Amino acid sequence: MKIIDQIGREILLKQSPVRIVSLVPSITELLFDLGLEEEIVGITRYCILPKEKVKNATKIGGTKDFDLEQIVQLKADFIFTNKEENPQRENRNPTAKCVRICFGCSKSRTSTIDDR
Repeated sequence: MKIIDQIGREILLKQSPVRIVSLVPSITELLFDLGLEEEIVGITRYCILPKEKVKNATKIGGTKDFDLEQIVQLKADFIFTNKEENPQRENRNPTAKCVRICFGCSKSRTSTIDDR
């Protein structure tokens, strides 16, 4: 599967991600709503919903001060991030060791629908 993220990068997925880290609270909530609790291996301390599911999830720091080395140790194969929410210095250099990063950013409900 090929994904084009919100900053125009092409991400090729040979298989569905099995170890997901979410650095964006709204995306975390969506991932849980989609039934992906088994795949979610790390979230931020600001990911507070759904309460019953996030309480046992590994916290990797905040949205702006996340621990990249901890993400590597979690063997994440996919990170969800947002160019508005997460620091650009980390977004440009996700380390050679691990993961694909999907940048998401929508400016309006219409742009989100149009971007599908």
